[in-house]
Amino acid sequence: MDHGGWEVANKMVYQFDDPQRCERLRVLASQPPPIWDCRSTSTSTSSRWVARSFYRMILLHGGQPDDTFEAHIYIYISSDTSSDLADVYLYTTERPVIGVGAARFPETMRVVRQAMGADDIQVAFGSQLVVEVD
Repeated sequence: MDHGGWEVANKMVYQFDDPQRCERLRVLASQPPPIWDCRSTSTSTSSRWVARSFYRMILLHGGQPDDTFEAHIYIYISSDTSSDLADVYLYTTERPVIGVGAARFPETMRVVRQAMGADDIQVAFGSQLVVEVD
């Protein structure tokens, strides 16, 4: 899955704005798998000019035959001379239901909460995933 499905949430963090959050995302992106007991489906490292970047895609749900949708986190880390940043996205192939924001994807939200835990959800997405689901 390469950025497939719907974007549920995203968050960009600059080192100078929030160094603790940026560092936690950097650790999540670069630590050896498994992360949250999930498998990384792809990683990539790039060094161009003065910028270094690292990408990691983590499959949260969808790797089992009975799974009806996929949900994955995509983390991008960049370091250059002007700014260090972390960018994180949550994607799903779950069909959206009536609602607003992340509440449109109730099954994805259940999976994310179970896999990531409240602390890492807050670090990755702030309050974007604080939604009620039935």
